[in-house]
Amino acid sequence: MNANYIMGCDVSRSKDSSILCYKGFYGSIEYSDEDKMYYGELLYINDLVNYASKELSTIQSEFIKAVDDYLLFGRKWLNNWIEN
Repeated sequence: MNANYIMGCDVSRSKDSSILCYKGFYGSIEYSDEDKMYYGELLYINDLVNYASKELSTIQSEFIKAVDDYLLFGRKWLNNWIEN
């Protein structure tokens, strides 16, 4: 098994290099000439979660942080809802 394979998808960029996958979440990669930044958003969810980086080499780690933060936020929200 690939060391980067985590929970149903490869952490590395897919064959279509504009898509990332981590823990079952997918994210886009775009580049803004105007801002000189790479950016993206989580795909196929009903929320807006985005991430950005000046370097292509770090956009994947920003995507992973965004997914982990999204999951943490969801857990906190659910725990709050259950307690009330």
